[in-house]
Amino acid sequence: MADRVFVPGEDDAAVLGLRARVWGADHPHTDPAYFKWLFRDSPAGTGTGVIYEKDGATIGFAGICAREAVMDGRRFRIAHGLDFMVDPDVSGVLSGRAGVRILQRHVQEAEKQGFDANLNYPNDNSHRMLVSKRVRYEPVLAPALYIRPISPWRGTADGAPSLARRVALTAAAGYGRLRGIGISREAGIAEIDRCDERFDALWSRLCADGRLRFCRDARTLDWRYRQNPVYRYRILAAERDGALDGYIVTSKREIMDTSAELVCDLAVAHDAPGTAARLLRAAAGRARRDGVALLATQALSAGPTAAALRRTGFLRVPERLNPKPFRMIATAYTDAGKDALIGGNWSFAWGDMDVV
Repeated sequence: MADRVFVPGEDDAAVLGLRARVWGADHPHTDPAYFKWLFRDSPAGTGTGVIYEKDGATIGFAGICAREAVMDGRRFRIAHGLDFMVDPDVSGVLSGRAGVRILQRHVQEAEKQGFDANLNYPNDNSHRMLVSKRVRYEPVLAPALYIRPISPWRGTADGAPSLARRVALTAAAGYGRLRGIGISREAGIAEIDRCDERFDALWSRLCADGRLRFCRDARTLDWRYRQNPVYRYRILAAERDGALDGYIVTSKREIMDTSAELVCDLAVAHDAPGTAARLLRAAAGRARRDGVALLATQALSAGPTAAALRRTGFLRVPERLNPKPFRMIATAYTDAGKDALIGGNWSFAWGDMDVV
């Protein structure tokens, strides 16, 4: 067995074949257009990764999407580690050995490519390997799941929720509406079909708080939410005197067997108090008109986003009931990259991950 560097474009077919064996040919990420978008189209640069081969066949992969982050005016090159997988036909000790080897080479390759830090949002199996002594990622943060029931009597394409769930969601939806009384829903809120120069101006205001966040200038937002070939997103922006005070990005999916509108991104300038709540209420109104059962998002439990979520009727889901917990882990290569290991530095959004 041998490993080599993944070359986007040249090696896509081999890795997509592996992905089809691991996740299924019908998985939305097993798509050549999605792979091109993820590894070749990012404004932060071309991605890379590591391929593991045996007898000429691809049996393992760990990808790197190039990202850029900013804190206190400093720019960071971030390797977003993703799509770690080992062929299901490789079993037992060999599978574990291959997995560790791929991740070790993945970490080495990201450092060789000049990234400041390497971030990952792993599932349980990958997490155990990544934080092991042989790979040495460190835990950074663990966002919580928040939900805001909207139309609890609507089910999914596969059928309606159980009566018990309906009753619980109805009560929660009533609580959400009560919490939202007095908050303007639509005034000054507009749906945006293009990320124009106003988003660049807002990005400068966002950076004024000194927090560490993935780049959200107009070009990056357009790539992340407008050019994605698999998912569709709605962007609502809060406008004032021709400028933007903030925006919210949502996408229709399914969560906990229920039709949902995911809040992928919520970004508000620190000098625009109340804007986050207005955007959340506007998103809830659109979701209700669309017949969506609930809004859902991942957010840090402390900070302005969580406060706005609570104010507008979102409920934090207990960790034991969270169907798919997320967490960020990281490893640093430079002194600057060490800032990425401090959870308190981060301004986090669910859209920072590739899975939404």
